[in-house]
Amino acid sequence: MPISYRAALVLVLLLGLGLRFVGWDRGEGAMRSEGETIFYSFHPDEETLLRASLELQSPLEPPLTAYGLVPLYLAKGALALAGADVSDMARLYRVARALALVCAALSLWLTWSLAQRRLGRGAALLALFFVACAPLAIQQAHFYTVDGIFVLVLLLFFAVWESGIEANKRYLLAGVLVGVAGAVRFNGLALGLALLVGHCAQVESWRQLPSRLKEGKLWWAALAALTALIVLQPYLLTNPTLLLQGETTDDFLYSLRLAQGDIVRPWSLVDMHTLPYVHYWTNLWPTAAGWPLTLLMVAGFICTAWYRFRAEAVALSWCVLCFLSIGALHTKHVRYLLPLLPFLAIFSAQFVEWIWQRNRRLGAVVASVPVLHVVVYGMAFTGIYAAEDSRIEAARWIEANVEQGARIGVESGAFTLQRLILQPSYQQRTLSVNALFGARGYLGCGAAAEFLWDRVRPMDYIAVVDVNRQRQFRAVPDLYPAVASFYEKLWAGELGFKTAQRFKVYPHLAAISFVDDDAEPSFLAYDHPAVWVFAREDEEKVLADWAAWRSALAASPTCVDEALRSVLDLYALGDFSQALGAVEGLLNQYPDFFTGHFVAASIHHRLGDTEREKEQVRRYVRGYREENAYLVPWAAAASLLLAGAGDMAYAVLQHGQQLTGWIGEGDRLRMGASYELLGSWSEKLEGPEKAAAIYALAAGVEPSVAVYVRLGMLFYAAGQLEKSTSAYESALALDVNDDTARVNYGWNLYRLGHLDEAAAQFEHVLTTRESSVAAFNLGLVYLALGRDEQAEEAYALAVEVYGAEVARSLGAVDELRESVRRLGRGQQVLERHWPQDL
Repeated sequence: MPISYRAALVLVLLLGLGLRFVGWDRGEGAMRSEGETIFYSFHPDEETLLRASLELQSPLEPPLTAYGLVPLYLAKGALALAGADVSDMARLYRVARALALVCAALSLWLTWSLAQRRLGRGAALLALFFVACAPLAIQQAHFYTVDGIFVLVLLLFFAVWESGIEANKRYLLAGVLVGVAGAVRFNGLALGLALLVGHCAQVESWRQLPSRLKEGKLWWAALAALTALIVLQPYLLTNPTLLLQGETTDDFLYSLRLAQGDIVRPWSLVDMHTLPYVHYWTNLWPTAAGWPLTLLMVAGFICTAWYRFRAEAVALSWCVLCFLSIGALHTKHVRYLLPLLPFLAIFSAQFVEWIWQRNRRLGAVVASVPVLHVVVYGMAFTGIYAAEDSRIEAARWIEANVEQGARIGVESGAFTLQRLILQPSYQQRTLSVNALFGARGYLGCGAAAEFLWDRVRPMDYIAVVDVNRQRQFRAVPDLYPAVASFYEKLWAGELGFKTAQRFKVYPHLAAISFVDDDAEPSFLAYDHPAVWVFAREDEEKVLADWAAWRSALAASPTCVDEALRSVLDLYALGDFSQALGAVEGLLNQYPDFFTGHFVAASIHHRLGDTEREKEQVRRYVRGYREENAYLVPWAAAASLLLAGAGDMAYAVLQHGQQLTGWIGEGDRLRMGASYELLGSWSEKLEGPEKAAAIYALAAGVEPSVAVYVRLGMLFYAAGQLEKSTSAYESALALDVNDDTARVNYGWNLYRLGHLDEAAAQFEHVLTTRESSVAAFNLGLVYLALGRDEQAEEAYALAVEVYGAEVARSLGAVDELRESVRRLGRGQQVLERHWPQDL
């Protein structure tokens, strides 16, 4: 090997390592106001792997089955060797990322090693250069994830398969590596099929296939693969049912169903209308490696398959099998392409070499364009890691520019600012759009807008990452018209919030920038998303903007609201035949609006058609089989309530109580909270009596202090003291330390004449915290008990602590004056503290 070639090889390897090393420990440096330095990882898979590695106690009961155990073994071993303290998150991530860098370095070397066996020296360097500079490979090398380890195992397999060692040993080692690949990612077992194709591709005639398939070395390879897989993942033998668990994204079955689209989550909405297989080549490969190299890879694969199938049967088969396994998936992430990159890079270089041998000038042109583009793109992409993450930068800006105590709206999700918004310096308020996601098929636009208004109304700022929820919902306006419109209007500054600041790091090199705002969301979210901070404008504009938006939604043909209201108007008039025709028209126009089936069932009930009523109910409850079933009653009832059908909404909530017997505790809590929210809406729209009925249903779903307190207040306002008192007793049974319930309970006892018990309630509150209401009420109770001296002391202390004006604002002075009039005692208290109120 000439010295010049060795020097070129070293330079390319150093370039690849350098591009991967820049910012390898990025994520530290978010300085809190207290001076604390925090480390943030923005790659959820990296966080999941590290957590699972630390939790791994036995391979028989792994904490994670969505991926194989090899990455967990490696991370656990590396952390143990480094003596990493589990409390030092920065060190944990550095150790894991150092391991990722080692895997990346070995992968680069093995890519060149495989290329130089096939190609001339220049073409082998070219293949290495493509992998070294491709942004996809650079990005994944910056995080400890399954993908980098998987590629390394693949390349080791091919290094063994194409080595010159004795055939039986080669097959045996290759089989072991097939098992290892399967213990990294289950689709790695497809390597076994690729090995089979390569084994069979050597025959001269198909008649030789039976004898070829009987060769012992092939079966030894299969046995070695199975043995390696079981040794590394013994739970597959001892407890295979773990693969059938599907409760969280850590579970294999759940992840598989999510990838296939059987389960849809907010982050997978962006893939809803993408084309299988095609999307990878029109959108993802250009992001991963740039258009010039993408086109060259296509040409390289076709040329290799046409001219060198037998020699490259295993590599070609792997590419086909891998792409077939990912291409049809619902979720389409750029990182899925990493296992194809080294082989397609080699095929690309092989195509360039083939052209070069025929026409050097043309070969130089074909090579130079992708070379220049990928090196600029790769170096520009590395520039991301030389800059601070946009989320950390946004957090710094908020701390420096947003007033303390401000209420800041954030989103949930993997790429949120929740961890970066300082508490208690700022009050976080969650947009909770996931609730609207889970309510699809049951929630009208008006109810969705009302929900969002409830969330946004108290917010001073909204701080969000564009690829966390906004891109996803705006990709499916047909499925979520209200949420998609909400984000569109928010970004346009048409919801009473204006852009205060935007933070974004683009891939850049000198004066060249790659504007990649439309790239696949996770590709951006790992290391360079855009962060938007919106500031609230004056109240008049906020109210005007929201009113205009709601009107536009109501008139939108993508929203069911107008048609629903027309049906319900006919229903309210008692014209059930006309209403039936209208609801059938509604369901034809909006077939996925399942709340319409409950309306239809109600109409059939009125018409006395029991069979059709049951059929419509069966169609309505389809959503009860979904993961977010607990949201169905709320969503359907909210749509009906805002359309003016409060009684039907109440019937929906009653029907929904049947869910409580088979949903988990967490979902029951959320379901109860959704009923409570409906109660607050009902208060505004229908009055306290109907609201109290809904709150009572909420308490039946999942008893809560807040619901009982609200019931107590409504019953009190309606003059139903006994019911109010009972509600407060229920609240205190759940939480004896809830001061609001105890103060109100004490007041009810006072009104009912249970004076000693009332005094005990106020005294209890005042022993635990300050309460102006309890303090002034205690004086009033003492006065009613005839303890005039204690009453004077209680009032004097209350005025000293809270002030005379507070008592007046609470209505305590009016109550005292009425008590003085009724009892003929306590005049001296009024004269002393509120002489002007005599």
